[in-house]
Amino acid sequence: MPQAHTGECPYCHRGVQFIPHVPDRSYILALSAPVANAIVPPDSTSGVLMSRHQTLRSYHCPLCNGFVLDLLTPDPKANPIMQAVMLSLPAQDPMVPTVQRLMPRHTIKQPPPEVTSPELRRDYTEAHAVREISRRGAAALARRALQNALRDKGFKRDTLYLEIEGAAESNDAPSSLREKLHFLRDRGNVGAHPMRDHAGEIADVEEDELDMLFEVLDELFDVFYVRPARHKVVMDKQKASAELKKKKGAP
Repeated sequence: MPQAHTGECPYCHRGVQFIPHVPDRSYILALSAPVANAIVPPDSTSGVLMSRHQTLRSYHCPLCNGFVLDLLTPDPKANPIMQAVMLSLPAQDPMVPTVQRLMPRHTIKQPPPEVTSPELRRDYTEAHAVREISRRGAAALARRALQNALRDKGFKRDTLYLEIEGAAESNDAPSSLREKLHFLRDRGNVGAHPMRDHAGEIADVEEDELDMLFEVLDELFDVFYVRPARHKVVMDKQKASAELKKKKGAP
């Protein structure tokens, strides 16, 4: 059976012990053929992998069910038995010289669980997923996610530019978020053409502008979604405890 290993899930970004899958055929052949001294014709995929001293390893996250696929390459100078042993080791083991992530190709970042809007979660996740392929597409999705988040929190205006301005003037926003919002409004591409439907426009964007969009989104999520939810949990617990003590002290 394959070895289990722990690490950060590239989908939900939580530390987990991954659930390994049955090894691919090349691993089984590499392990069994030298011992049994048998000739087992591999399929084309396994045959190519074996000729390169490689194998595929797949596993999934027990929390979000995200599927991960790695290509492992042990030391080609090792004998077949040692190669098979090395290929069964966890990714972080020093005996495994090369682990190439095939799927997902890029880390999939998701908003915190306190952000429950399906549309907002989809736009944010897709924006991160496509940024290496299309910076303009990622920016359009991130701007739309930002607009939906601002509107969800009561800052709906005629344009995204005005919505950012409203959030930047809010007393609920800490100084760090207000500064980012002011910068994004005044310097970011979002403020270049403050038209009614600008949020979803496919416009040119620089890498640092896209970084600022994600920075604003992440802090906005923390300020307006995560902290209030955490505060509610703490206060509900304290109120329940106080109520219980009051009842116990009653005659």
